[in-house]
Amino acid sequence: MKYLSFILLITLFLTGCKLDLGSSDDTNHHEKLIGTWRAETDDGVHYLKITQDNFQQYDEVTALSCSSLNLDGSYSANGELITFKNEEYAMYKSQENQLTLTDSNNNIIHYDRITPPLENICNTTPIEGVWKRIDLNDIDVYIEFKTNSYQASLNIEPLSCLSKKPDSSFFTHNNQILIESLGQEFLFNFTLENNKLTLLDPDFDPNEHDLNDKKEEYLLYQDSLPSSCGSESLTKTISVDIGYKYLPTNLQDYLEESENNLLDYDTEVYFDMDDSGDITTGDLEFRVASVWFPNEGTTFTSWNDITGIVGYIEKTSENSRSSYYVSDVVFNVEDNHITVMANASDFSLLNEITSGTQIYVSSSIDFNELTQRDRYPDNYDSFTSAVDTSFLEDIEGDASITSTWDVTPMVDITTVEITITD
Repeated sequence: MKYLSFILLITLFLTGCKLDLGSSDDTNHHEKLIGTWRAETDDGVHYLKITQDNFQQYDEVTALSCSSLNLDGSYSANGELITFKNEEYAMYKSQENQLTLTDSNNNIIHYDRITPPLENICNTTPIEGVWKRIDLNDIDVYIEFKTNSYQASLNIEPLSCLSKKPDSSFFTHNNQILIESLGQEFLFNFTLENNKLTLLDPDFDPNEHDLNDKKEEYLLYQDSLPSSCGSESLTKTISVDIGYKYLPTNLQDYLEESENNLLDYDTEVYFDMDDSGDITTGDLEFRVASVWFPNEGTTFTSWNDITGIVGYIEKTSENSRSSYYVSDVVFNVEDNHITVMANASDFSLLNEITSGTQIYVSSSIDFNELTQRDRYPDNYDSFTSAVDTSFLEDIEGDASITSTWDVTPMVDITTVEITITD
């Protein structure tokens, strides 16, 4: 589980008995808190800047060498409890140079008083709004900036609807922008002129790179966006549990280290939406795969490096097809099982899946020149036929593996269980 941000942790409401806040505005209690405080946690470096009447909380953004303001407002303190904007914030203990905050889940953060004033505050740039990418000819990409929130969306052309992507964070400072997404940080230099936003890779070298490969161009978009591919009125969830004969817990030990690794991990579940028996336009897929990042290649050293999507299939010719990334799946790896789950509220077509919708499952990994494969059913791109997909069993030990790869296969499918919740 990813570490929750500090701001999420300590804004939880306290439960249990209410405290008497009758003297919470006592000047003496405020004076003990006045100053600048610094804490370092697994989630990064955090600051509090407290005056007689105001309470501010900042997070350090290392890549931009600045600190981002997250909380700003009035507060009160009574010697035991800090109340921020009339909401219970955290229990506290203060000494001359130390401040300890404890939230309702007993998460404790220790702050030290610092003497220099807090410097290098991340500056804000007027880029809030919706922007449409203009340097791509075949797809419509939109990005939206809100207060510290960034979202990218893709127009799914065959459906004329907008994909839903998870909100990410962004920060700006000194003509640079940092976007945090998929557990990664993406840093750009940017310019803003005449409603045109240009993002440029900071590693761009005109002697080594083509400028068009290192920049993205957007225009401020003021028209109505396409409608969403999902619907908040839908409550159905689709969960697919794939059991394996073996899954390694520590991938770094399983995958030997070597220079210039070529690595691709992929598990796919296809749904035969038109019951044709073939993968055709309109079929859906759940996919979990290793993530490919520009300039870095594929990163897959732990299960946290996997990303999951719901795709819409468009067959472009007899032997080729495309998959449109519509929404995300939630996935979990536990023991020898991978579970992926998606919501119809994010993609309405998922609402049409039933236990009678036939499936095809594939797992594979390519590591340098070594390969592993398994499929259910066994034939390539072949769906099950007229079965209830609630629980299916595959033959154990039928995965193929390169003869020189001396490991237990990690793709040997044994069971597939689909759970549909309305």
